Amino acid sequence: MDGSIVECSPYSDPELFFSIPWSYGTIGFLTCVEIDIIPGRRFVKLDYIPMYSLEQMMETLERELERPDHHDFVECIMFSRDQSVLMTGDMVETAHPDKLNEIGLWHKPWFFKHVQTFFDTGPQTEHVPLQQYYHRHSRSLFWELQQFIPFGNNVVFRYLFGWLMPPKVSLLKLTQGKSLKSLYESKHIIQATLINDRS
Repeated sequence: MDGSIVECSPYSDPELFFSIPWSYGTIGFLTCVEIDIIPGRRFVKLDYIPMYSLEQMMETLERELERPDHHDFVECIMFSRDQSVLMTGDMVETAHPDKLNEIGLWHKPWFFKHVQTFFDTGPQTEHVPLQQYYHRHSRSLFWELQQFIPFGNNVVFRYLFGWLMPPKVSLLKLTQGKSLKSLYESKHIIQATLINDRS
């Protein structure tokens, strides 16, 4: 960039516009932003769909993303090449008591571990409080805390010490031995994919 001020939108300069959110400041500085605000609701109705092949996952994900009556949230967690769980969520004002799952409580399983159980139960629907949904990966630092505290998702640990989660990452790194740190830095890969809905 040459330091010029650029005003962009999805229509006037779409390539730049859609590159900014995931650029982490490498493209430039945002000095003014106009955003559309939608009303939040109390709960997110989450549908979990376990899938057992890469082809099934791609086909289902594309179908859900292209729906004209699109969902408020679409997320997919891959556990292996052929095992994944697709989650579609819609904000709702009320929750059925039997379907309510307060996933943010300290004694609840880490979210990705909870999602993994749907391979055993099959497709399910539950309601999650909106704020807890937004922080669904906070307690487990997505799936990273498992590397630092392998026993952290144990039911006894969660019940006694779950309120301490998530600990500060800087503290966790201080407790790493030299060999573990070297292994973590040379062999550990994190991959996340974000898809912008340009419609």
